[in-house]
Amino acid sequence: MHAGTDPLTGQRIDLTGSVPIPVGKDGLRAAQRDAEVIRTRLLAQVDQQRATSTKVPFGRALDAWLRVHEAAASTMRDYEMYVRLYVKPALGTTPISKVTTRDLEEFYADLRRCRARCTGRPYVVHRTDRPHVCEDEDRSTRKLCRPHECRPLSTSMVRQIHFTISSTMAAALRWEWITNNPAELAKKPRQTSPQPDPPSFEQAARIVGAAWEQDDDWGTFVWLAMVTGMRRGELLALHWHDVDLVAGMLEIRRNYVWVGGRGIEKDTKTHQMRRKGLIDSH
Repeated sequence: MHAGTDPLTGQRIDLTGSVPIPVGKDGLRAAQRDAEVIRTRLLAQVDQQRATSTKVPFGRALDAWLRVHEAAASTMRDYEMYVRLYVKPALGTTPISKVTTRDLEEFYADLRRCRARCTGRPYVVHRTDRPHVCEDEDRSTRKLCRPHECRPLSTSMVRQIHFTISSTMAAALRWEWITNNPAELAKKPRQTSPQPDPPSFEQAARIVGAAWEQDDDWGTFVWLAMVTGMRRGELLALHWHDVDLVAGMLEIRRNYVWVGGRGIEKDTKTHQMRRKGLIDSH
């Protein structure tokens, strides 16, 4: 039974069912009843569009999510990098309906052991796919042929990859491409609590003093960072009209980021304006 066309692949979707070959008149009547039950079920599936995307590769779903997701340009650049380097090579060709919670947990575990998801056996990372001699006289390229060393991804990066996958699955569920989101149950790496180690008052005073000695602009930047706790991008985005020297206050309205080879100003990370006191903080 024809059930339409897959919205991403453009392939025809056909739903099928079968009944045992009947023997005798009683078997024929039973087969007819079973066939009618199957036909009714398939018609319901067509009406509810339950089978529209079972063959869509997960990579295509990731691309669809990236097109509609709203985030800052720098954040989107990170998501696209995670998809290109890690998610697509591992799961991109798997039909989205076939990706399971176990697949995701094993994928995260692999990344925490080695970002290249190696087999654990020693091998050489070559500088080129073309025939070559690893140990040649060209010292500038010899270093590119080297034994593989496992480098795990950080917990925060794996958690970001999980967010990308989970958001894609959630979108696919809203779009009725899948009937459940396996990422909701997948166990992601636990985020460890930060353990800051700030300088003492004496150390902070020496740092600020050394910065002032080098350059007035540099000293001002370091002093502001010390007394306000502002993020680096927020400091770089300050304008004179954000500063009230009489009241000893400044307003934090923007963040400066580097995207696509150029610097741009955008909202703060929390998307909220804040005020900081310069006199009290000092």
